[in-house]
Amino acid sequence: MKYEKMVLLLAALCAACSGSGEEHPTAGRSVAAPSEIAVERLGNTTVRLTWQDNSDNETGFSVWVRDADDIDRTSEVGRVGADVTEFTISSGLQEGRYYYLVVKAEGAADELSS
Repeated sequence: MKYEKMVLLLAALCAACSGSGEEHPTAGRSVAAPSEIAVERLGNTTVRLTWQDNSDNETGFSVWVRDADDIDRTSEVGRVGADVTEFTISSGLQEGRYYYLVVKAEGAADELSS
């Protein structure tokens, strides 16, 4: 298969910070960003992301896709629970396009604002 036909991906990462709130034991503590994000191609438009969980106080992770040619085309494609370190994207990607993939650690403050 020719490389120009593959889905081309760029991985990125970011972290969320939990806000203040007395009812949450993790409030006020930052949620550490995941690291070592890796992308494994499973098919023409299917990829598996894996990452290192660097936090002990996240409530989960969200996975986002941003089109490299159109930054206004950004969407959340999934969520996983705390301590989960992989996610498979099996729809929404187009062959031959570039994407930024973001894994975001979520904290208690993020859950309250959703």
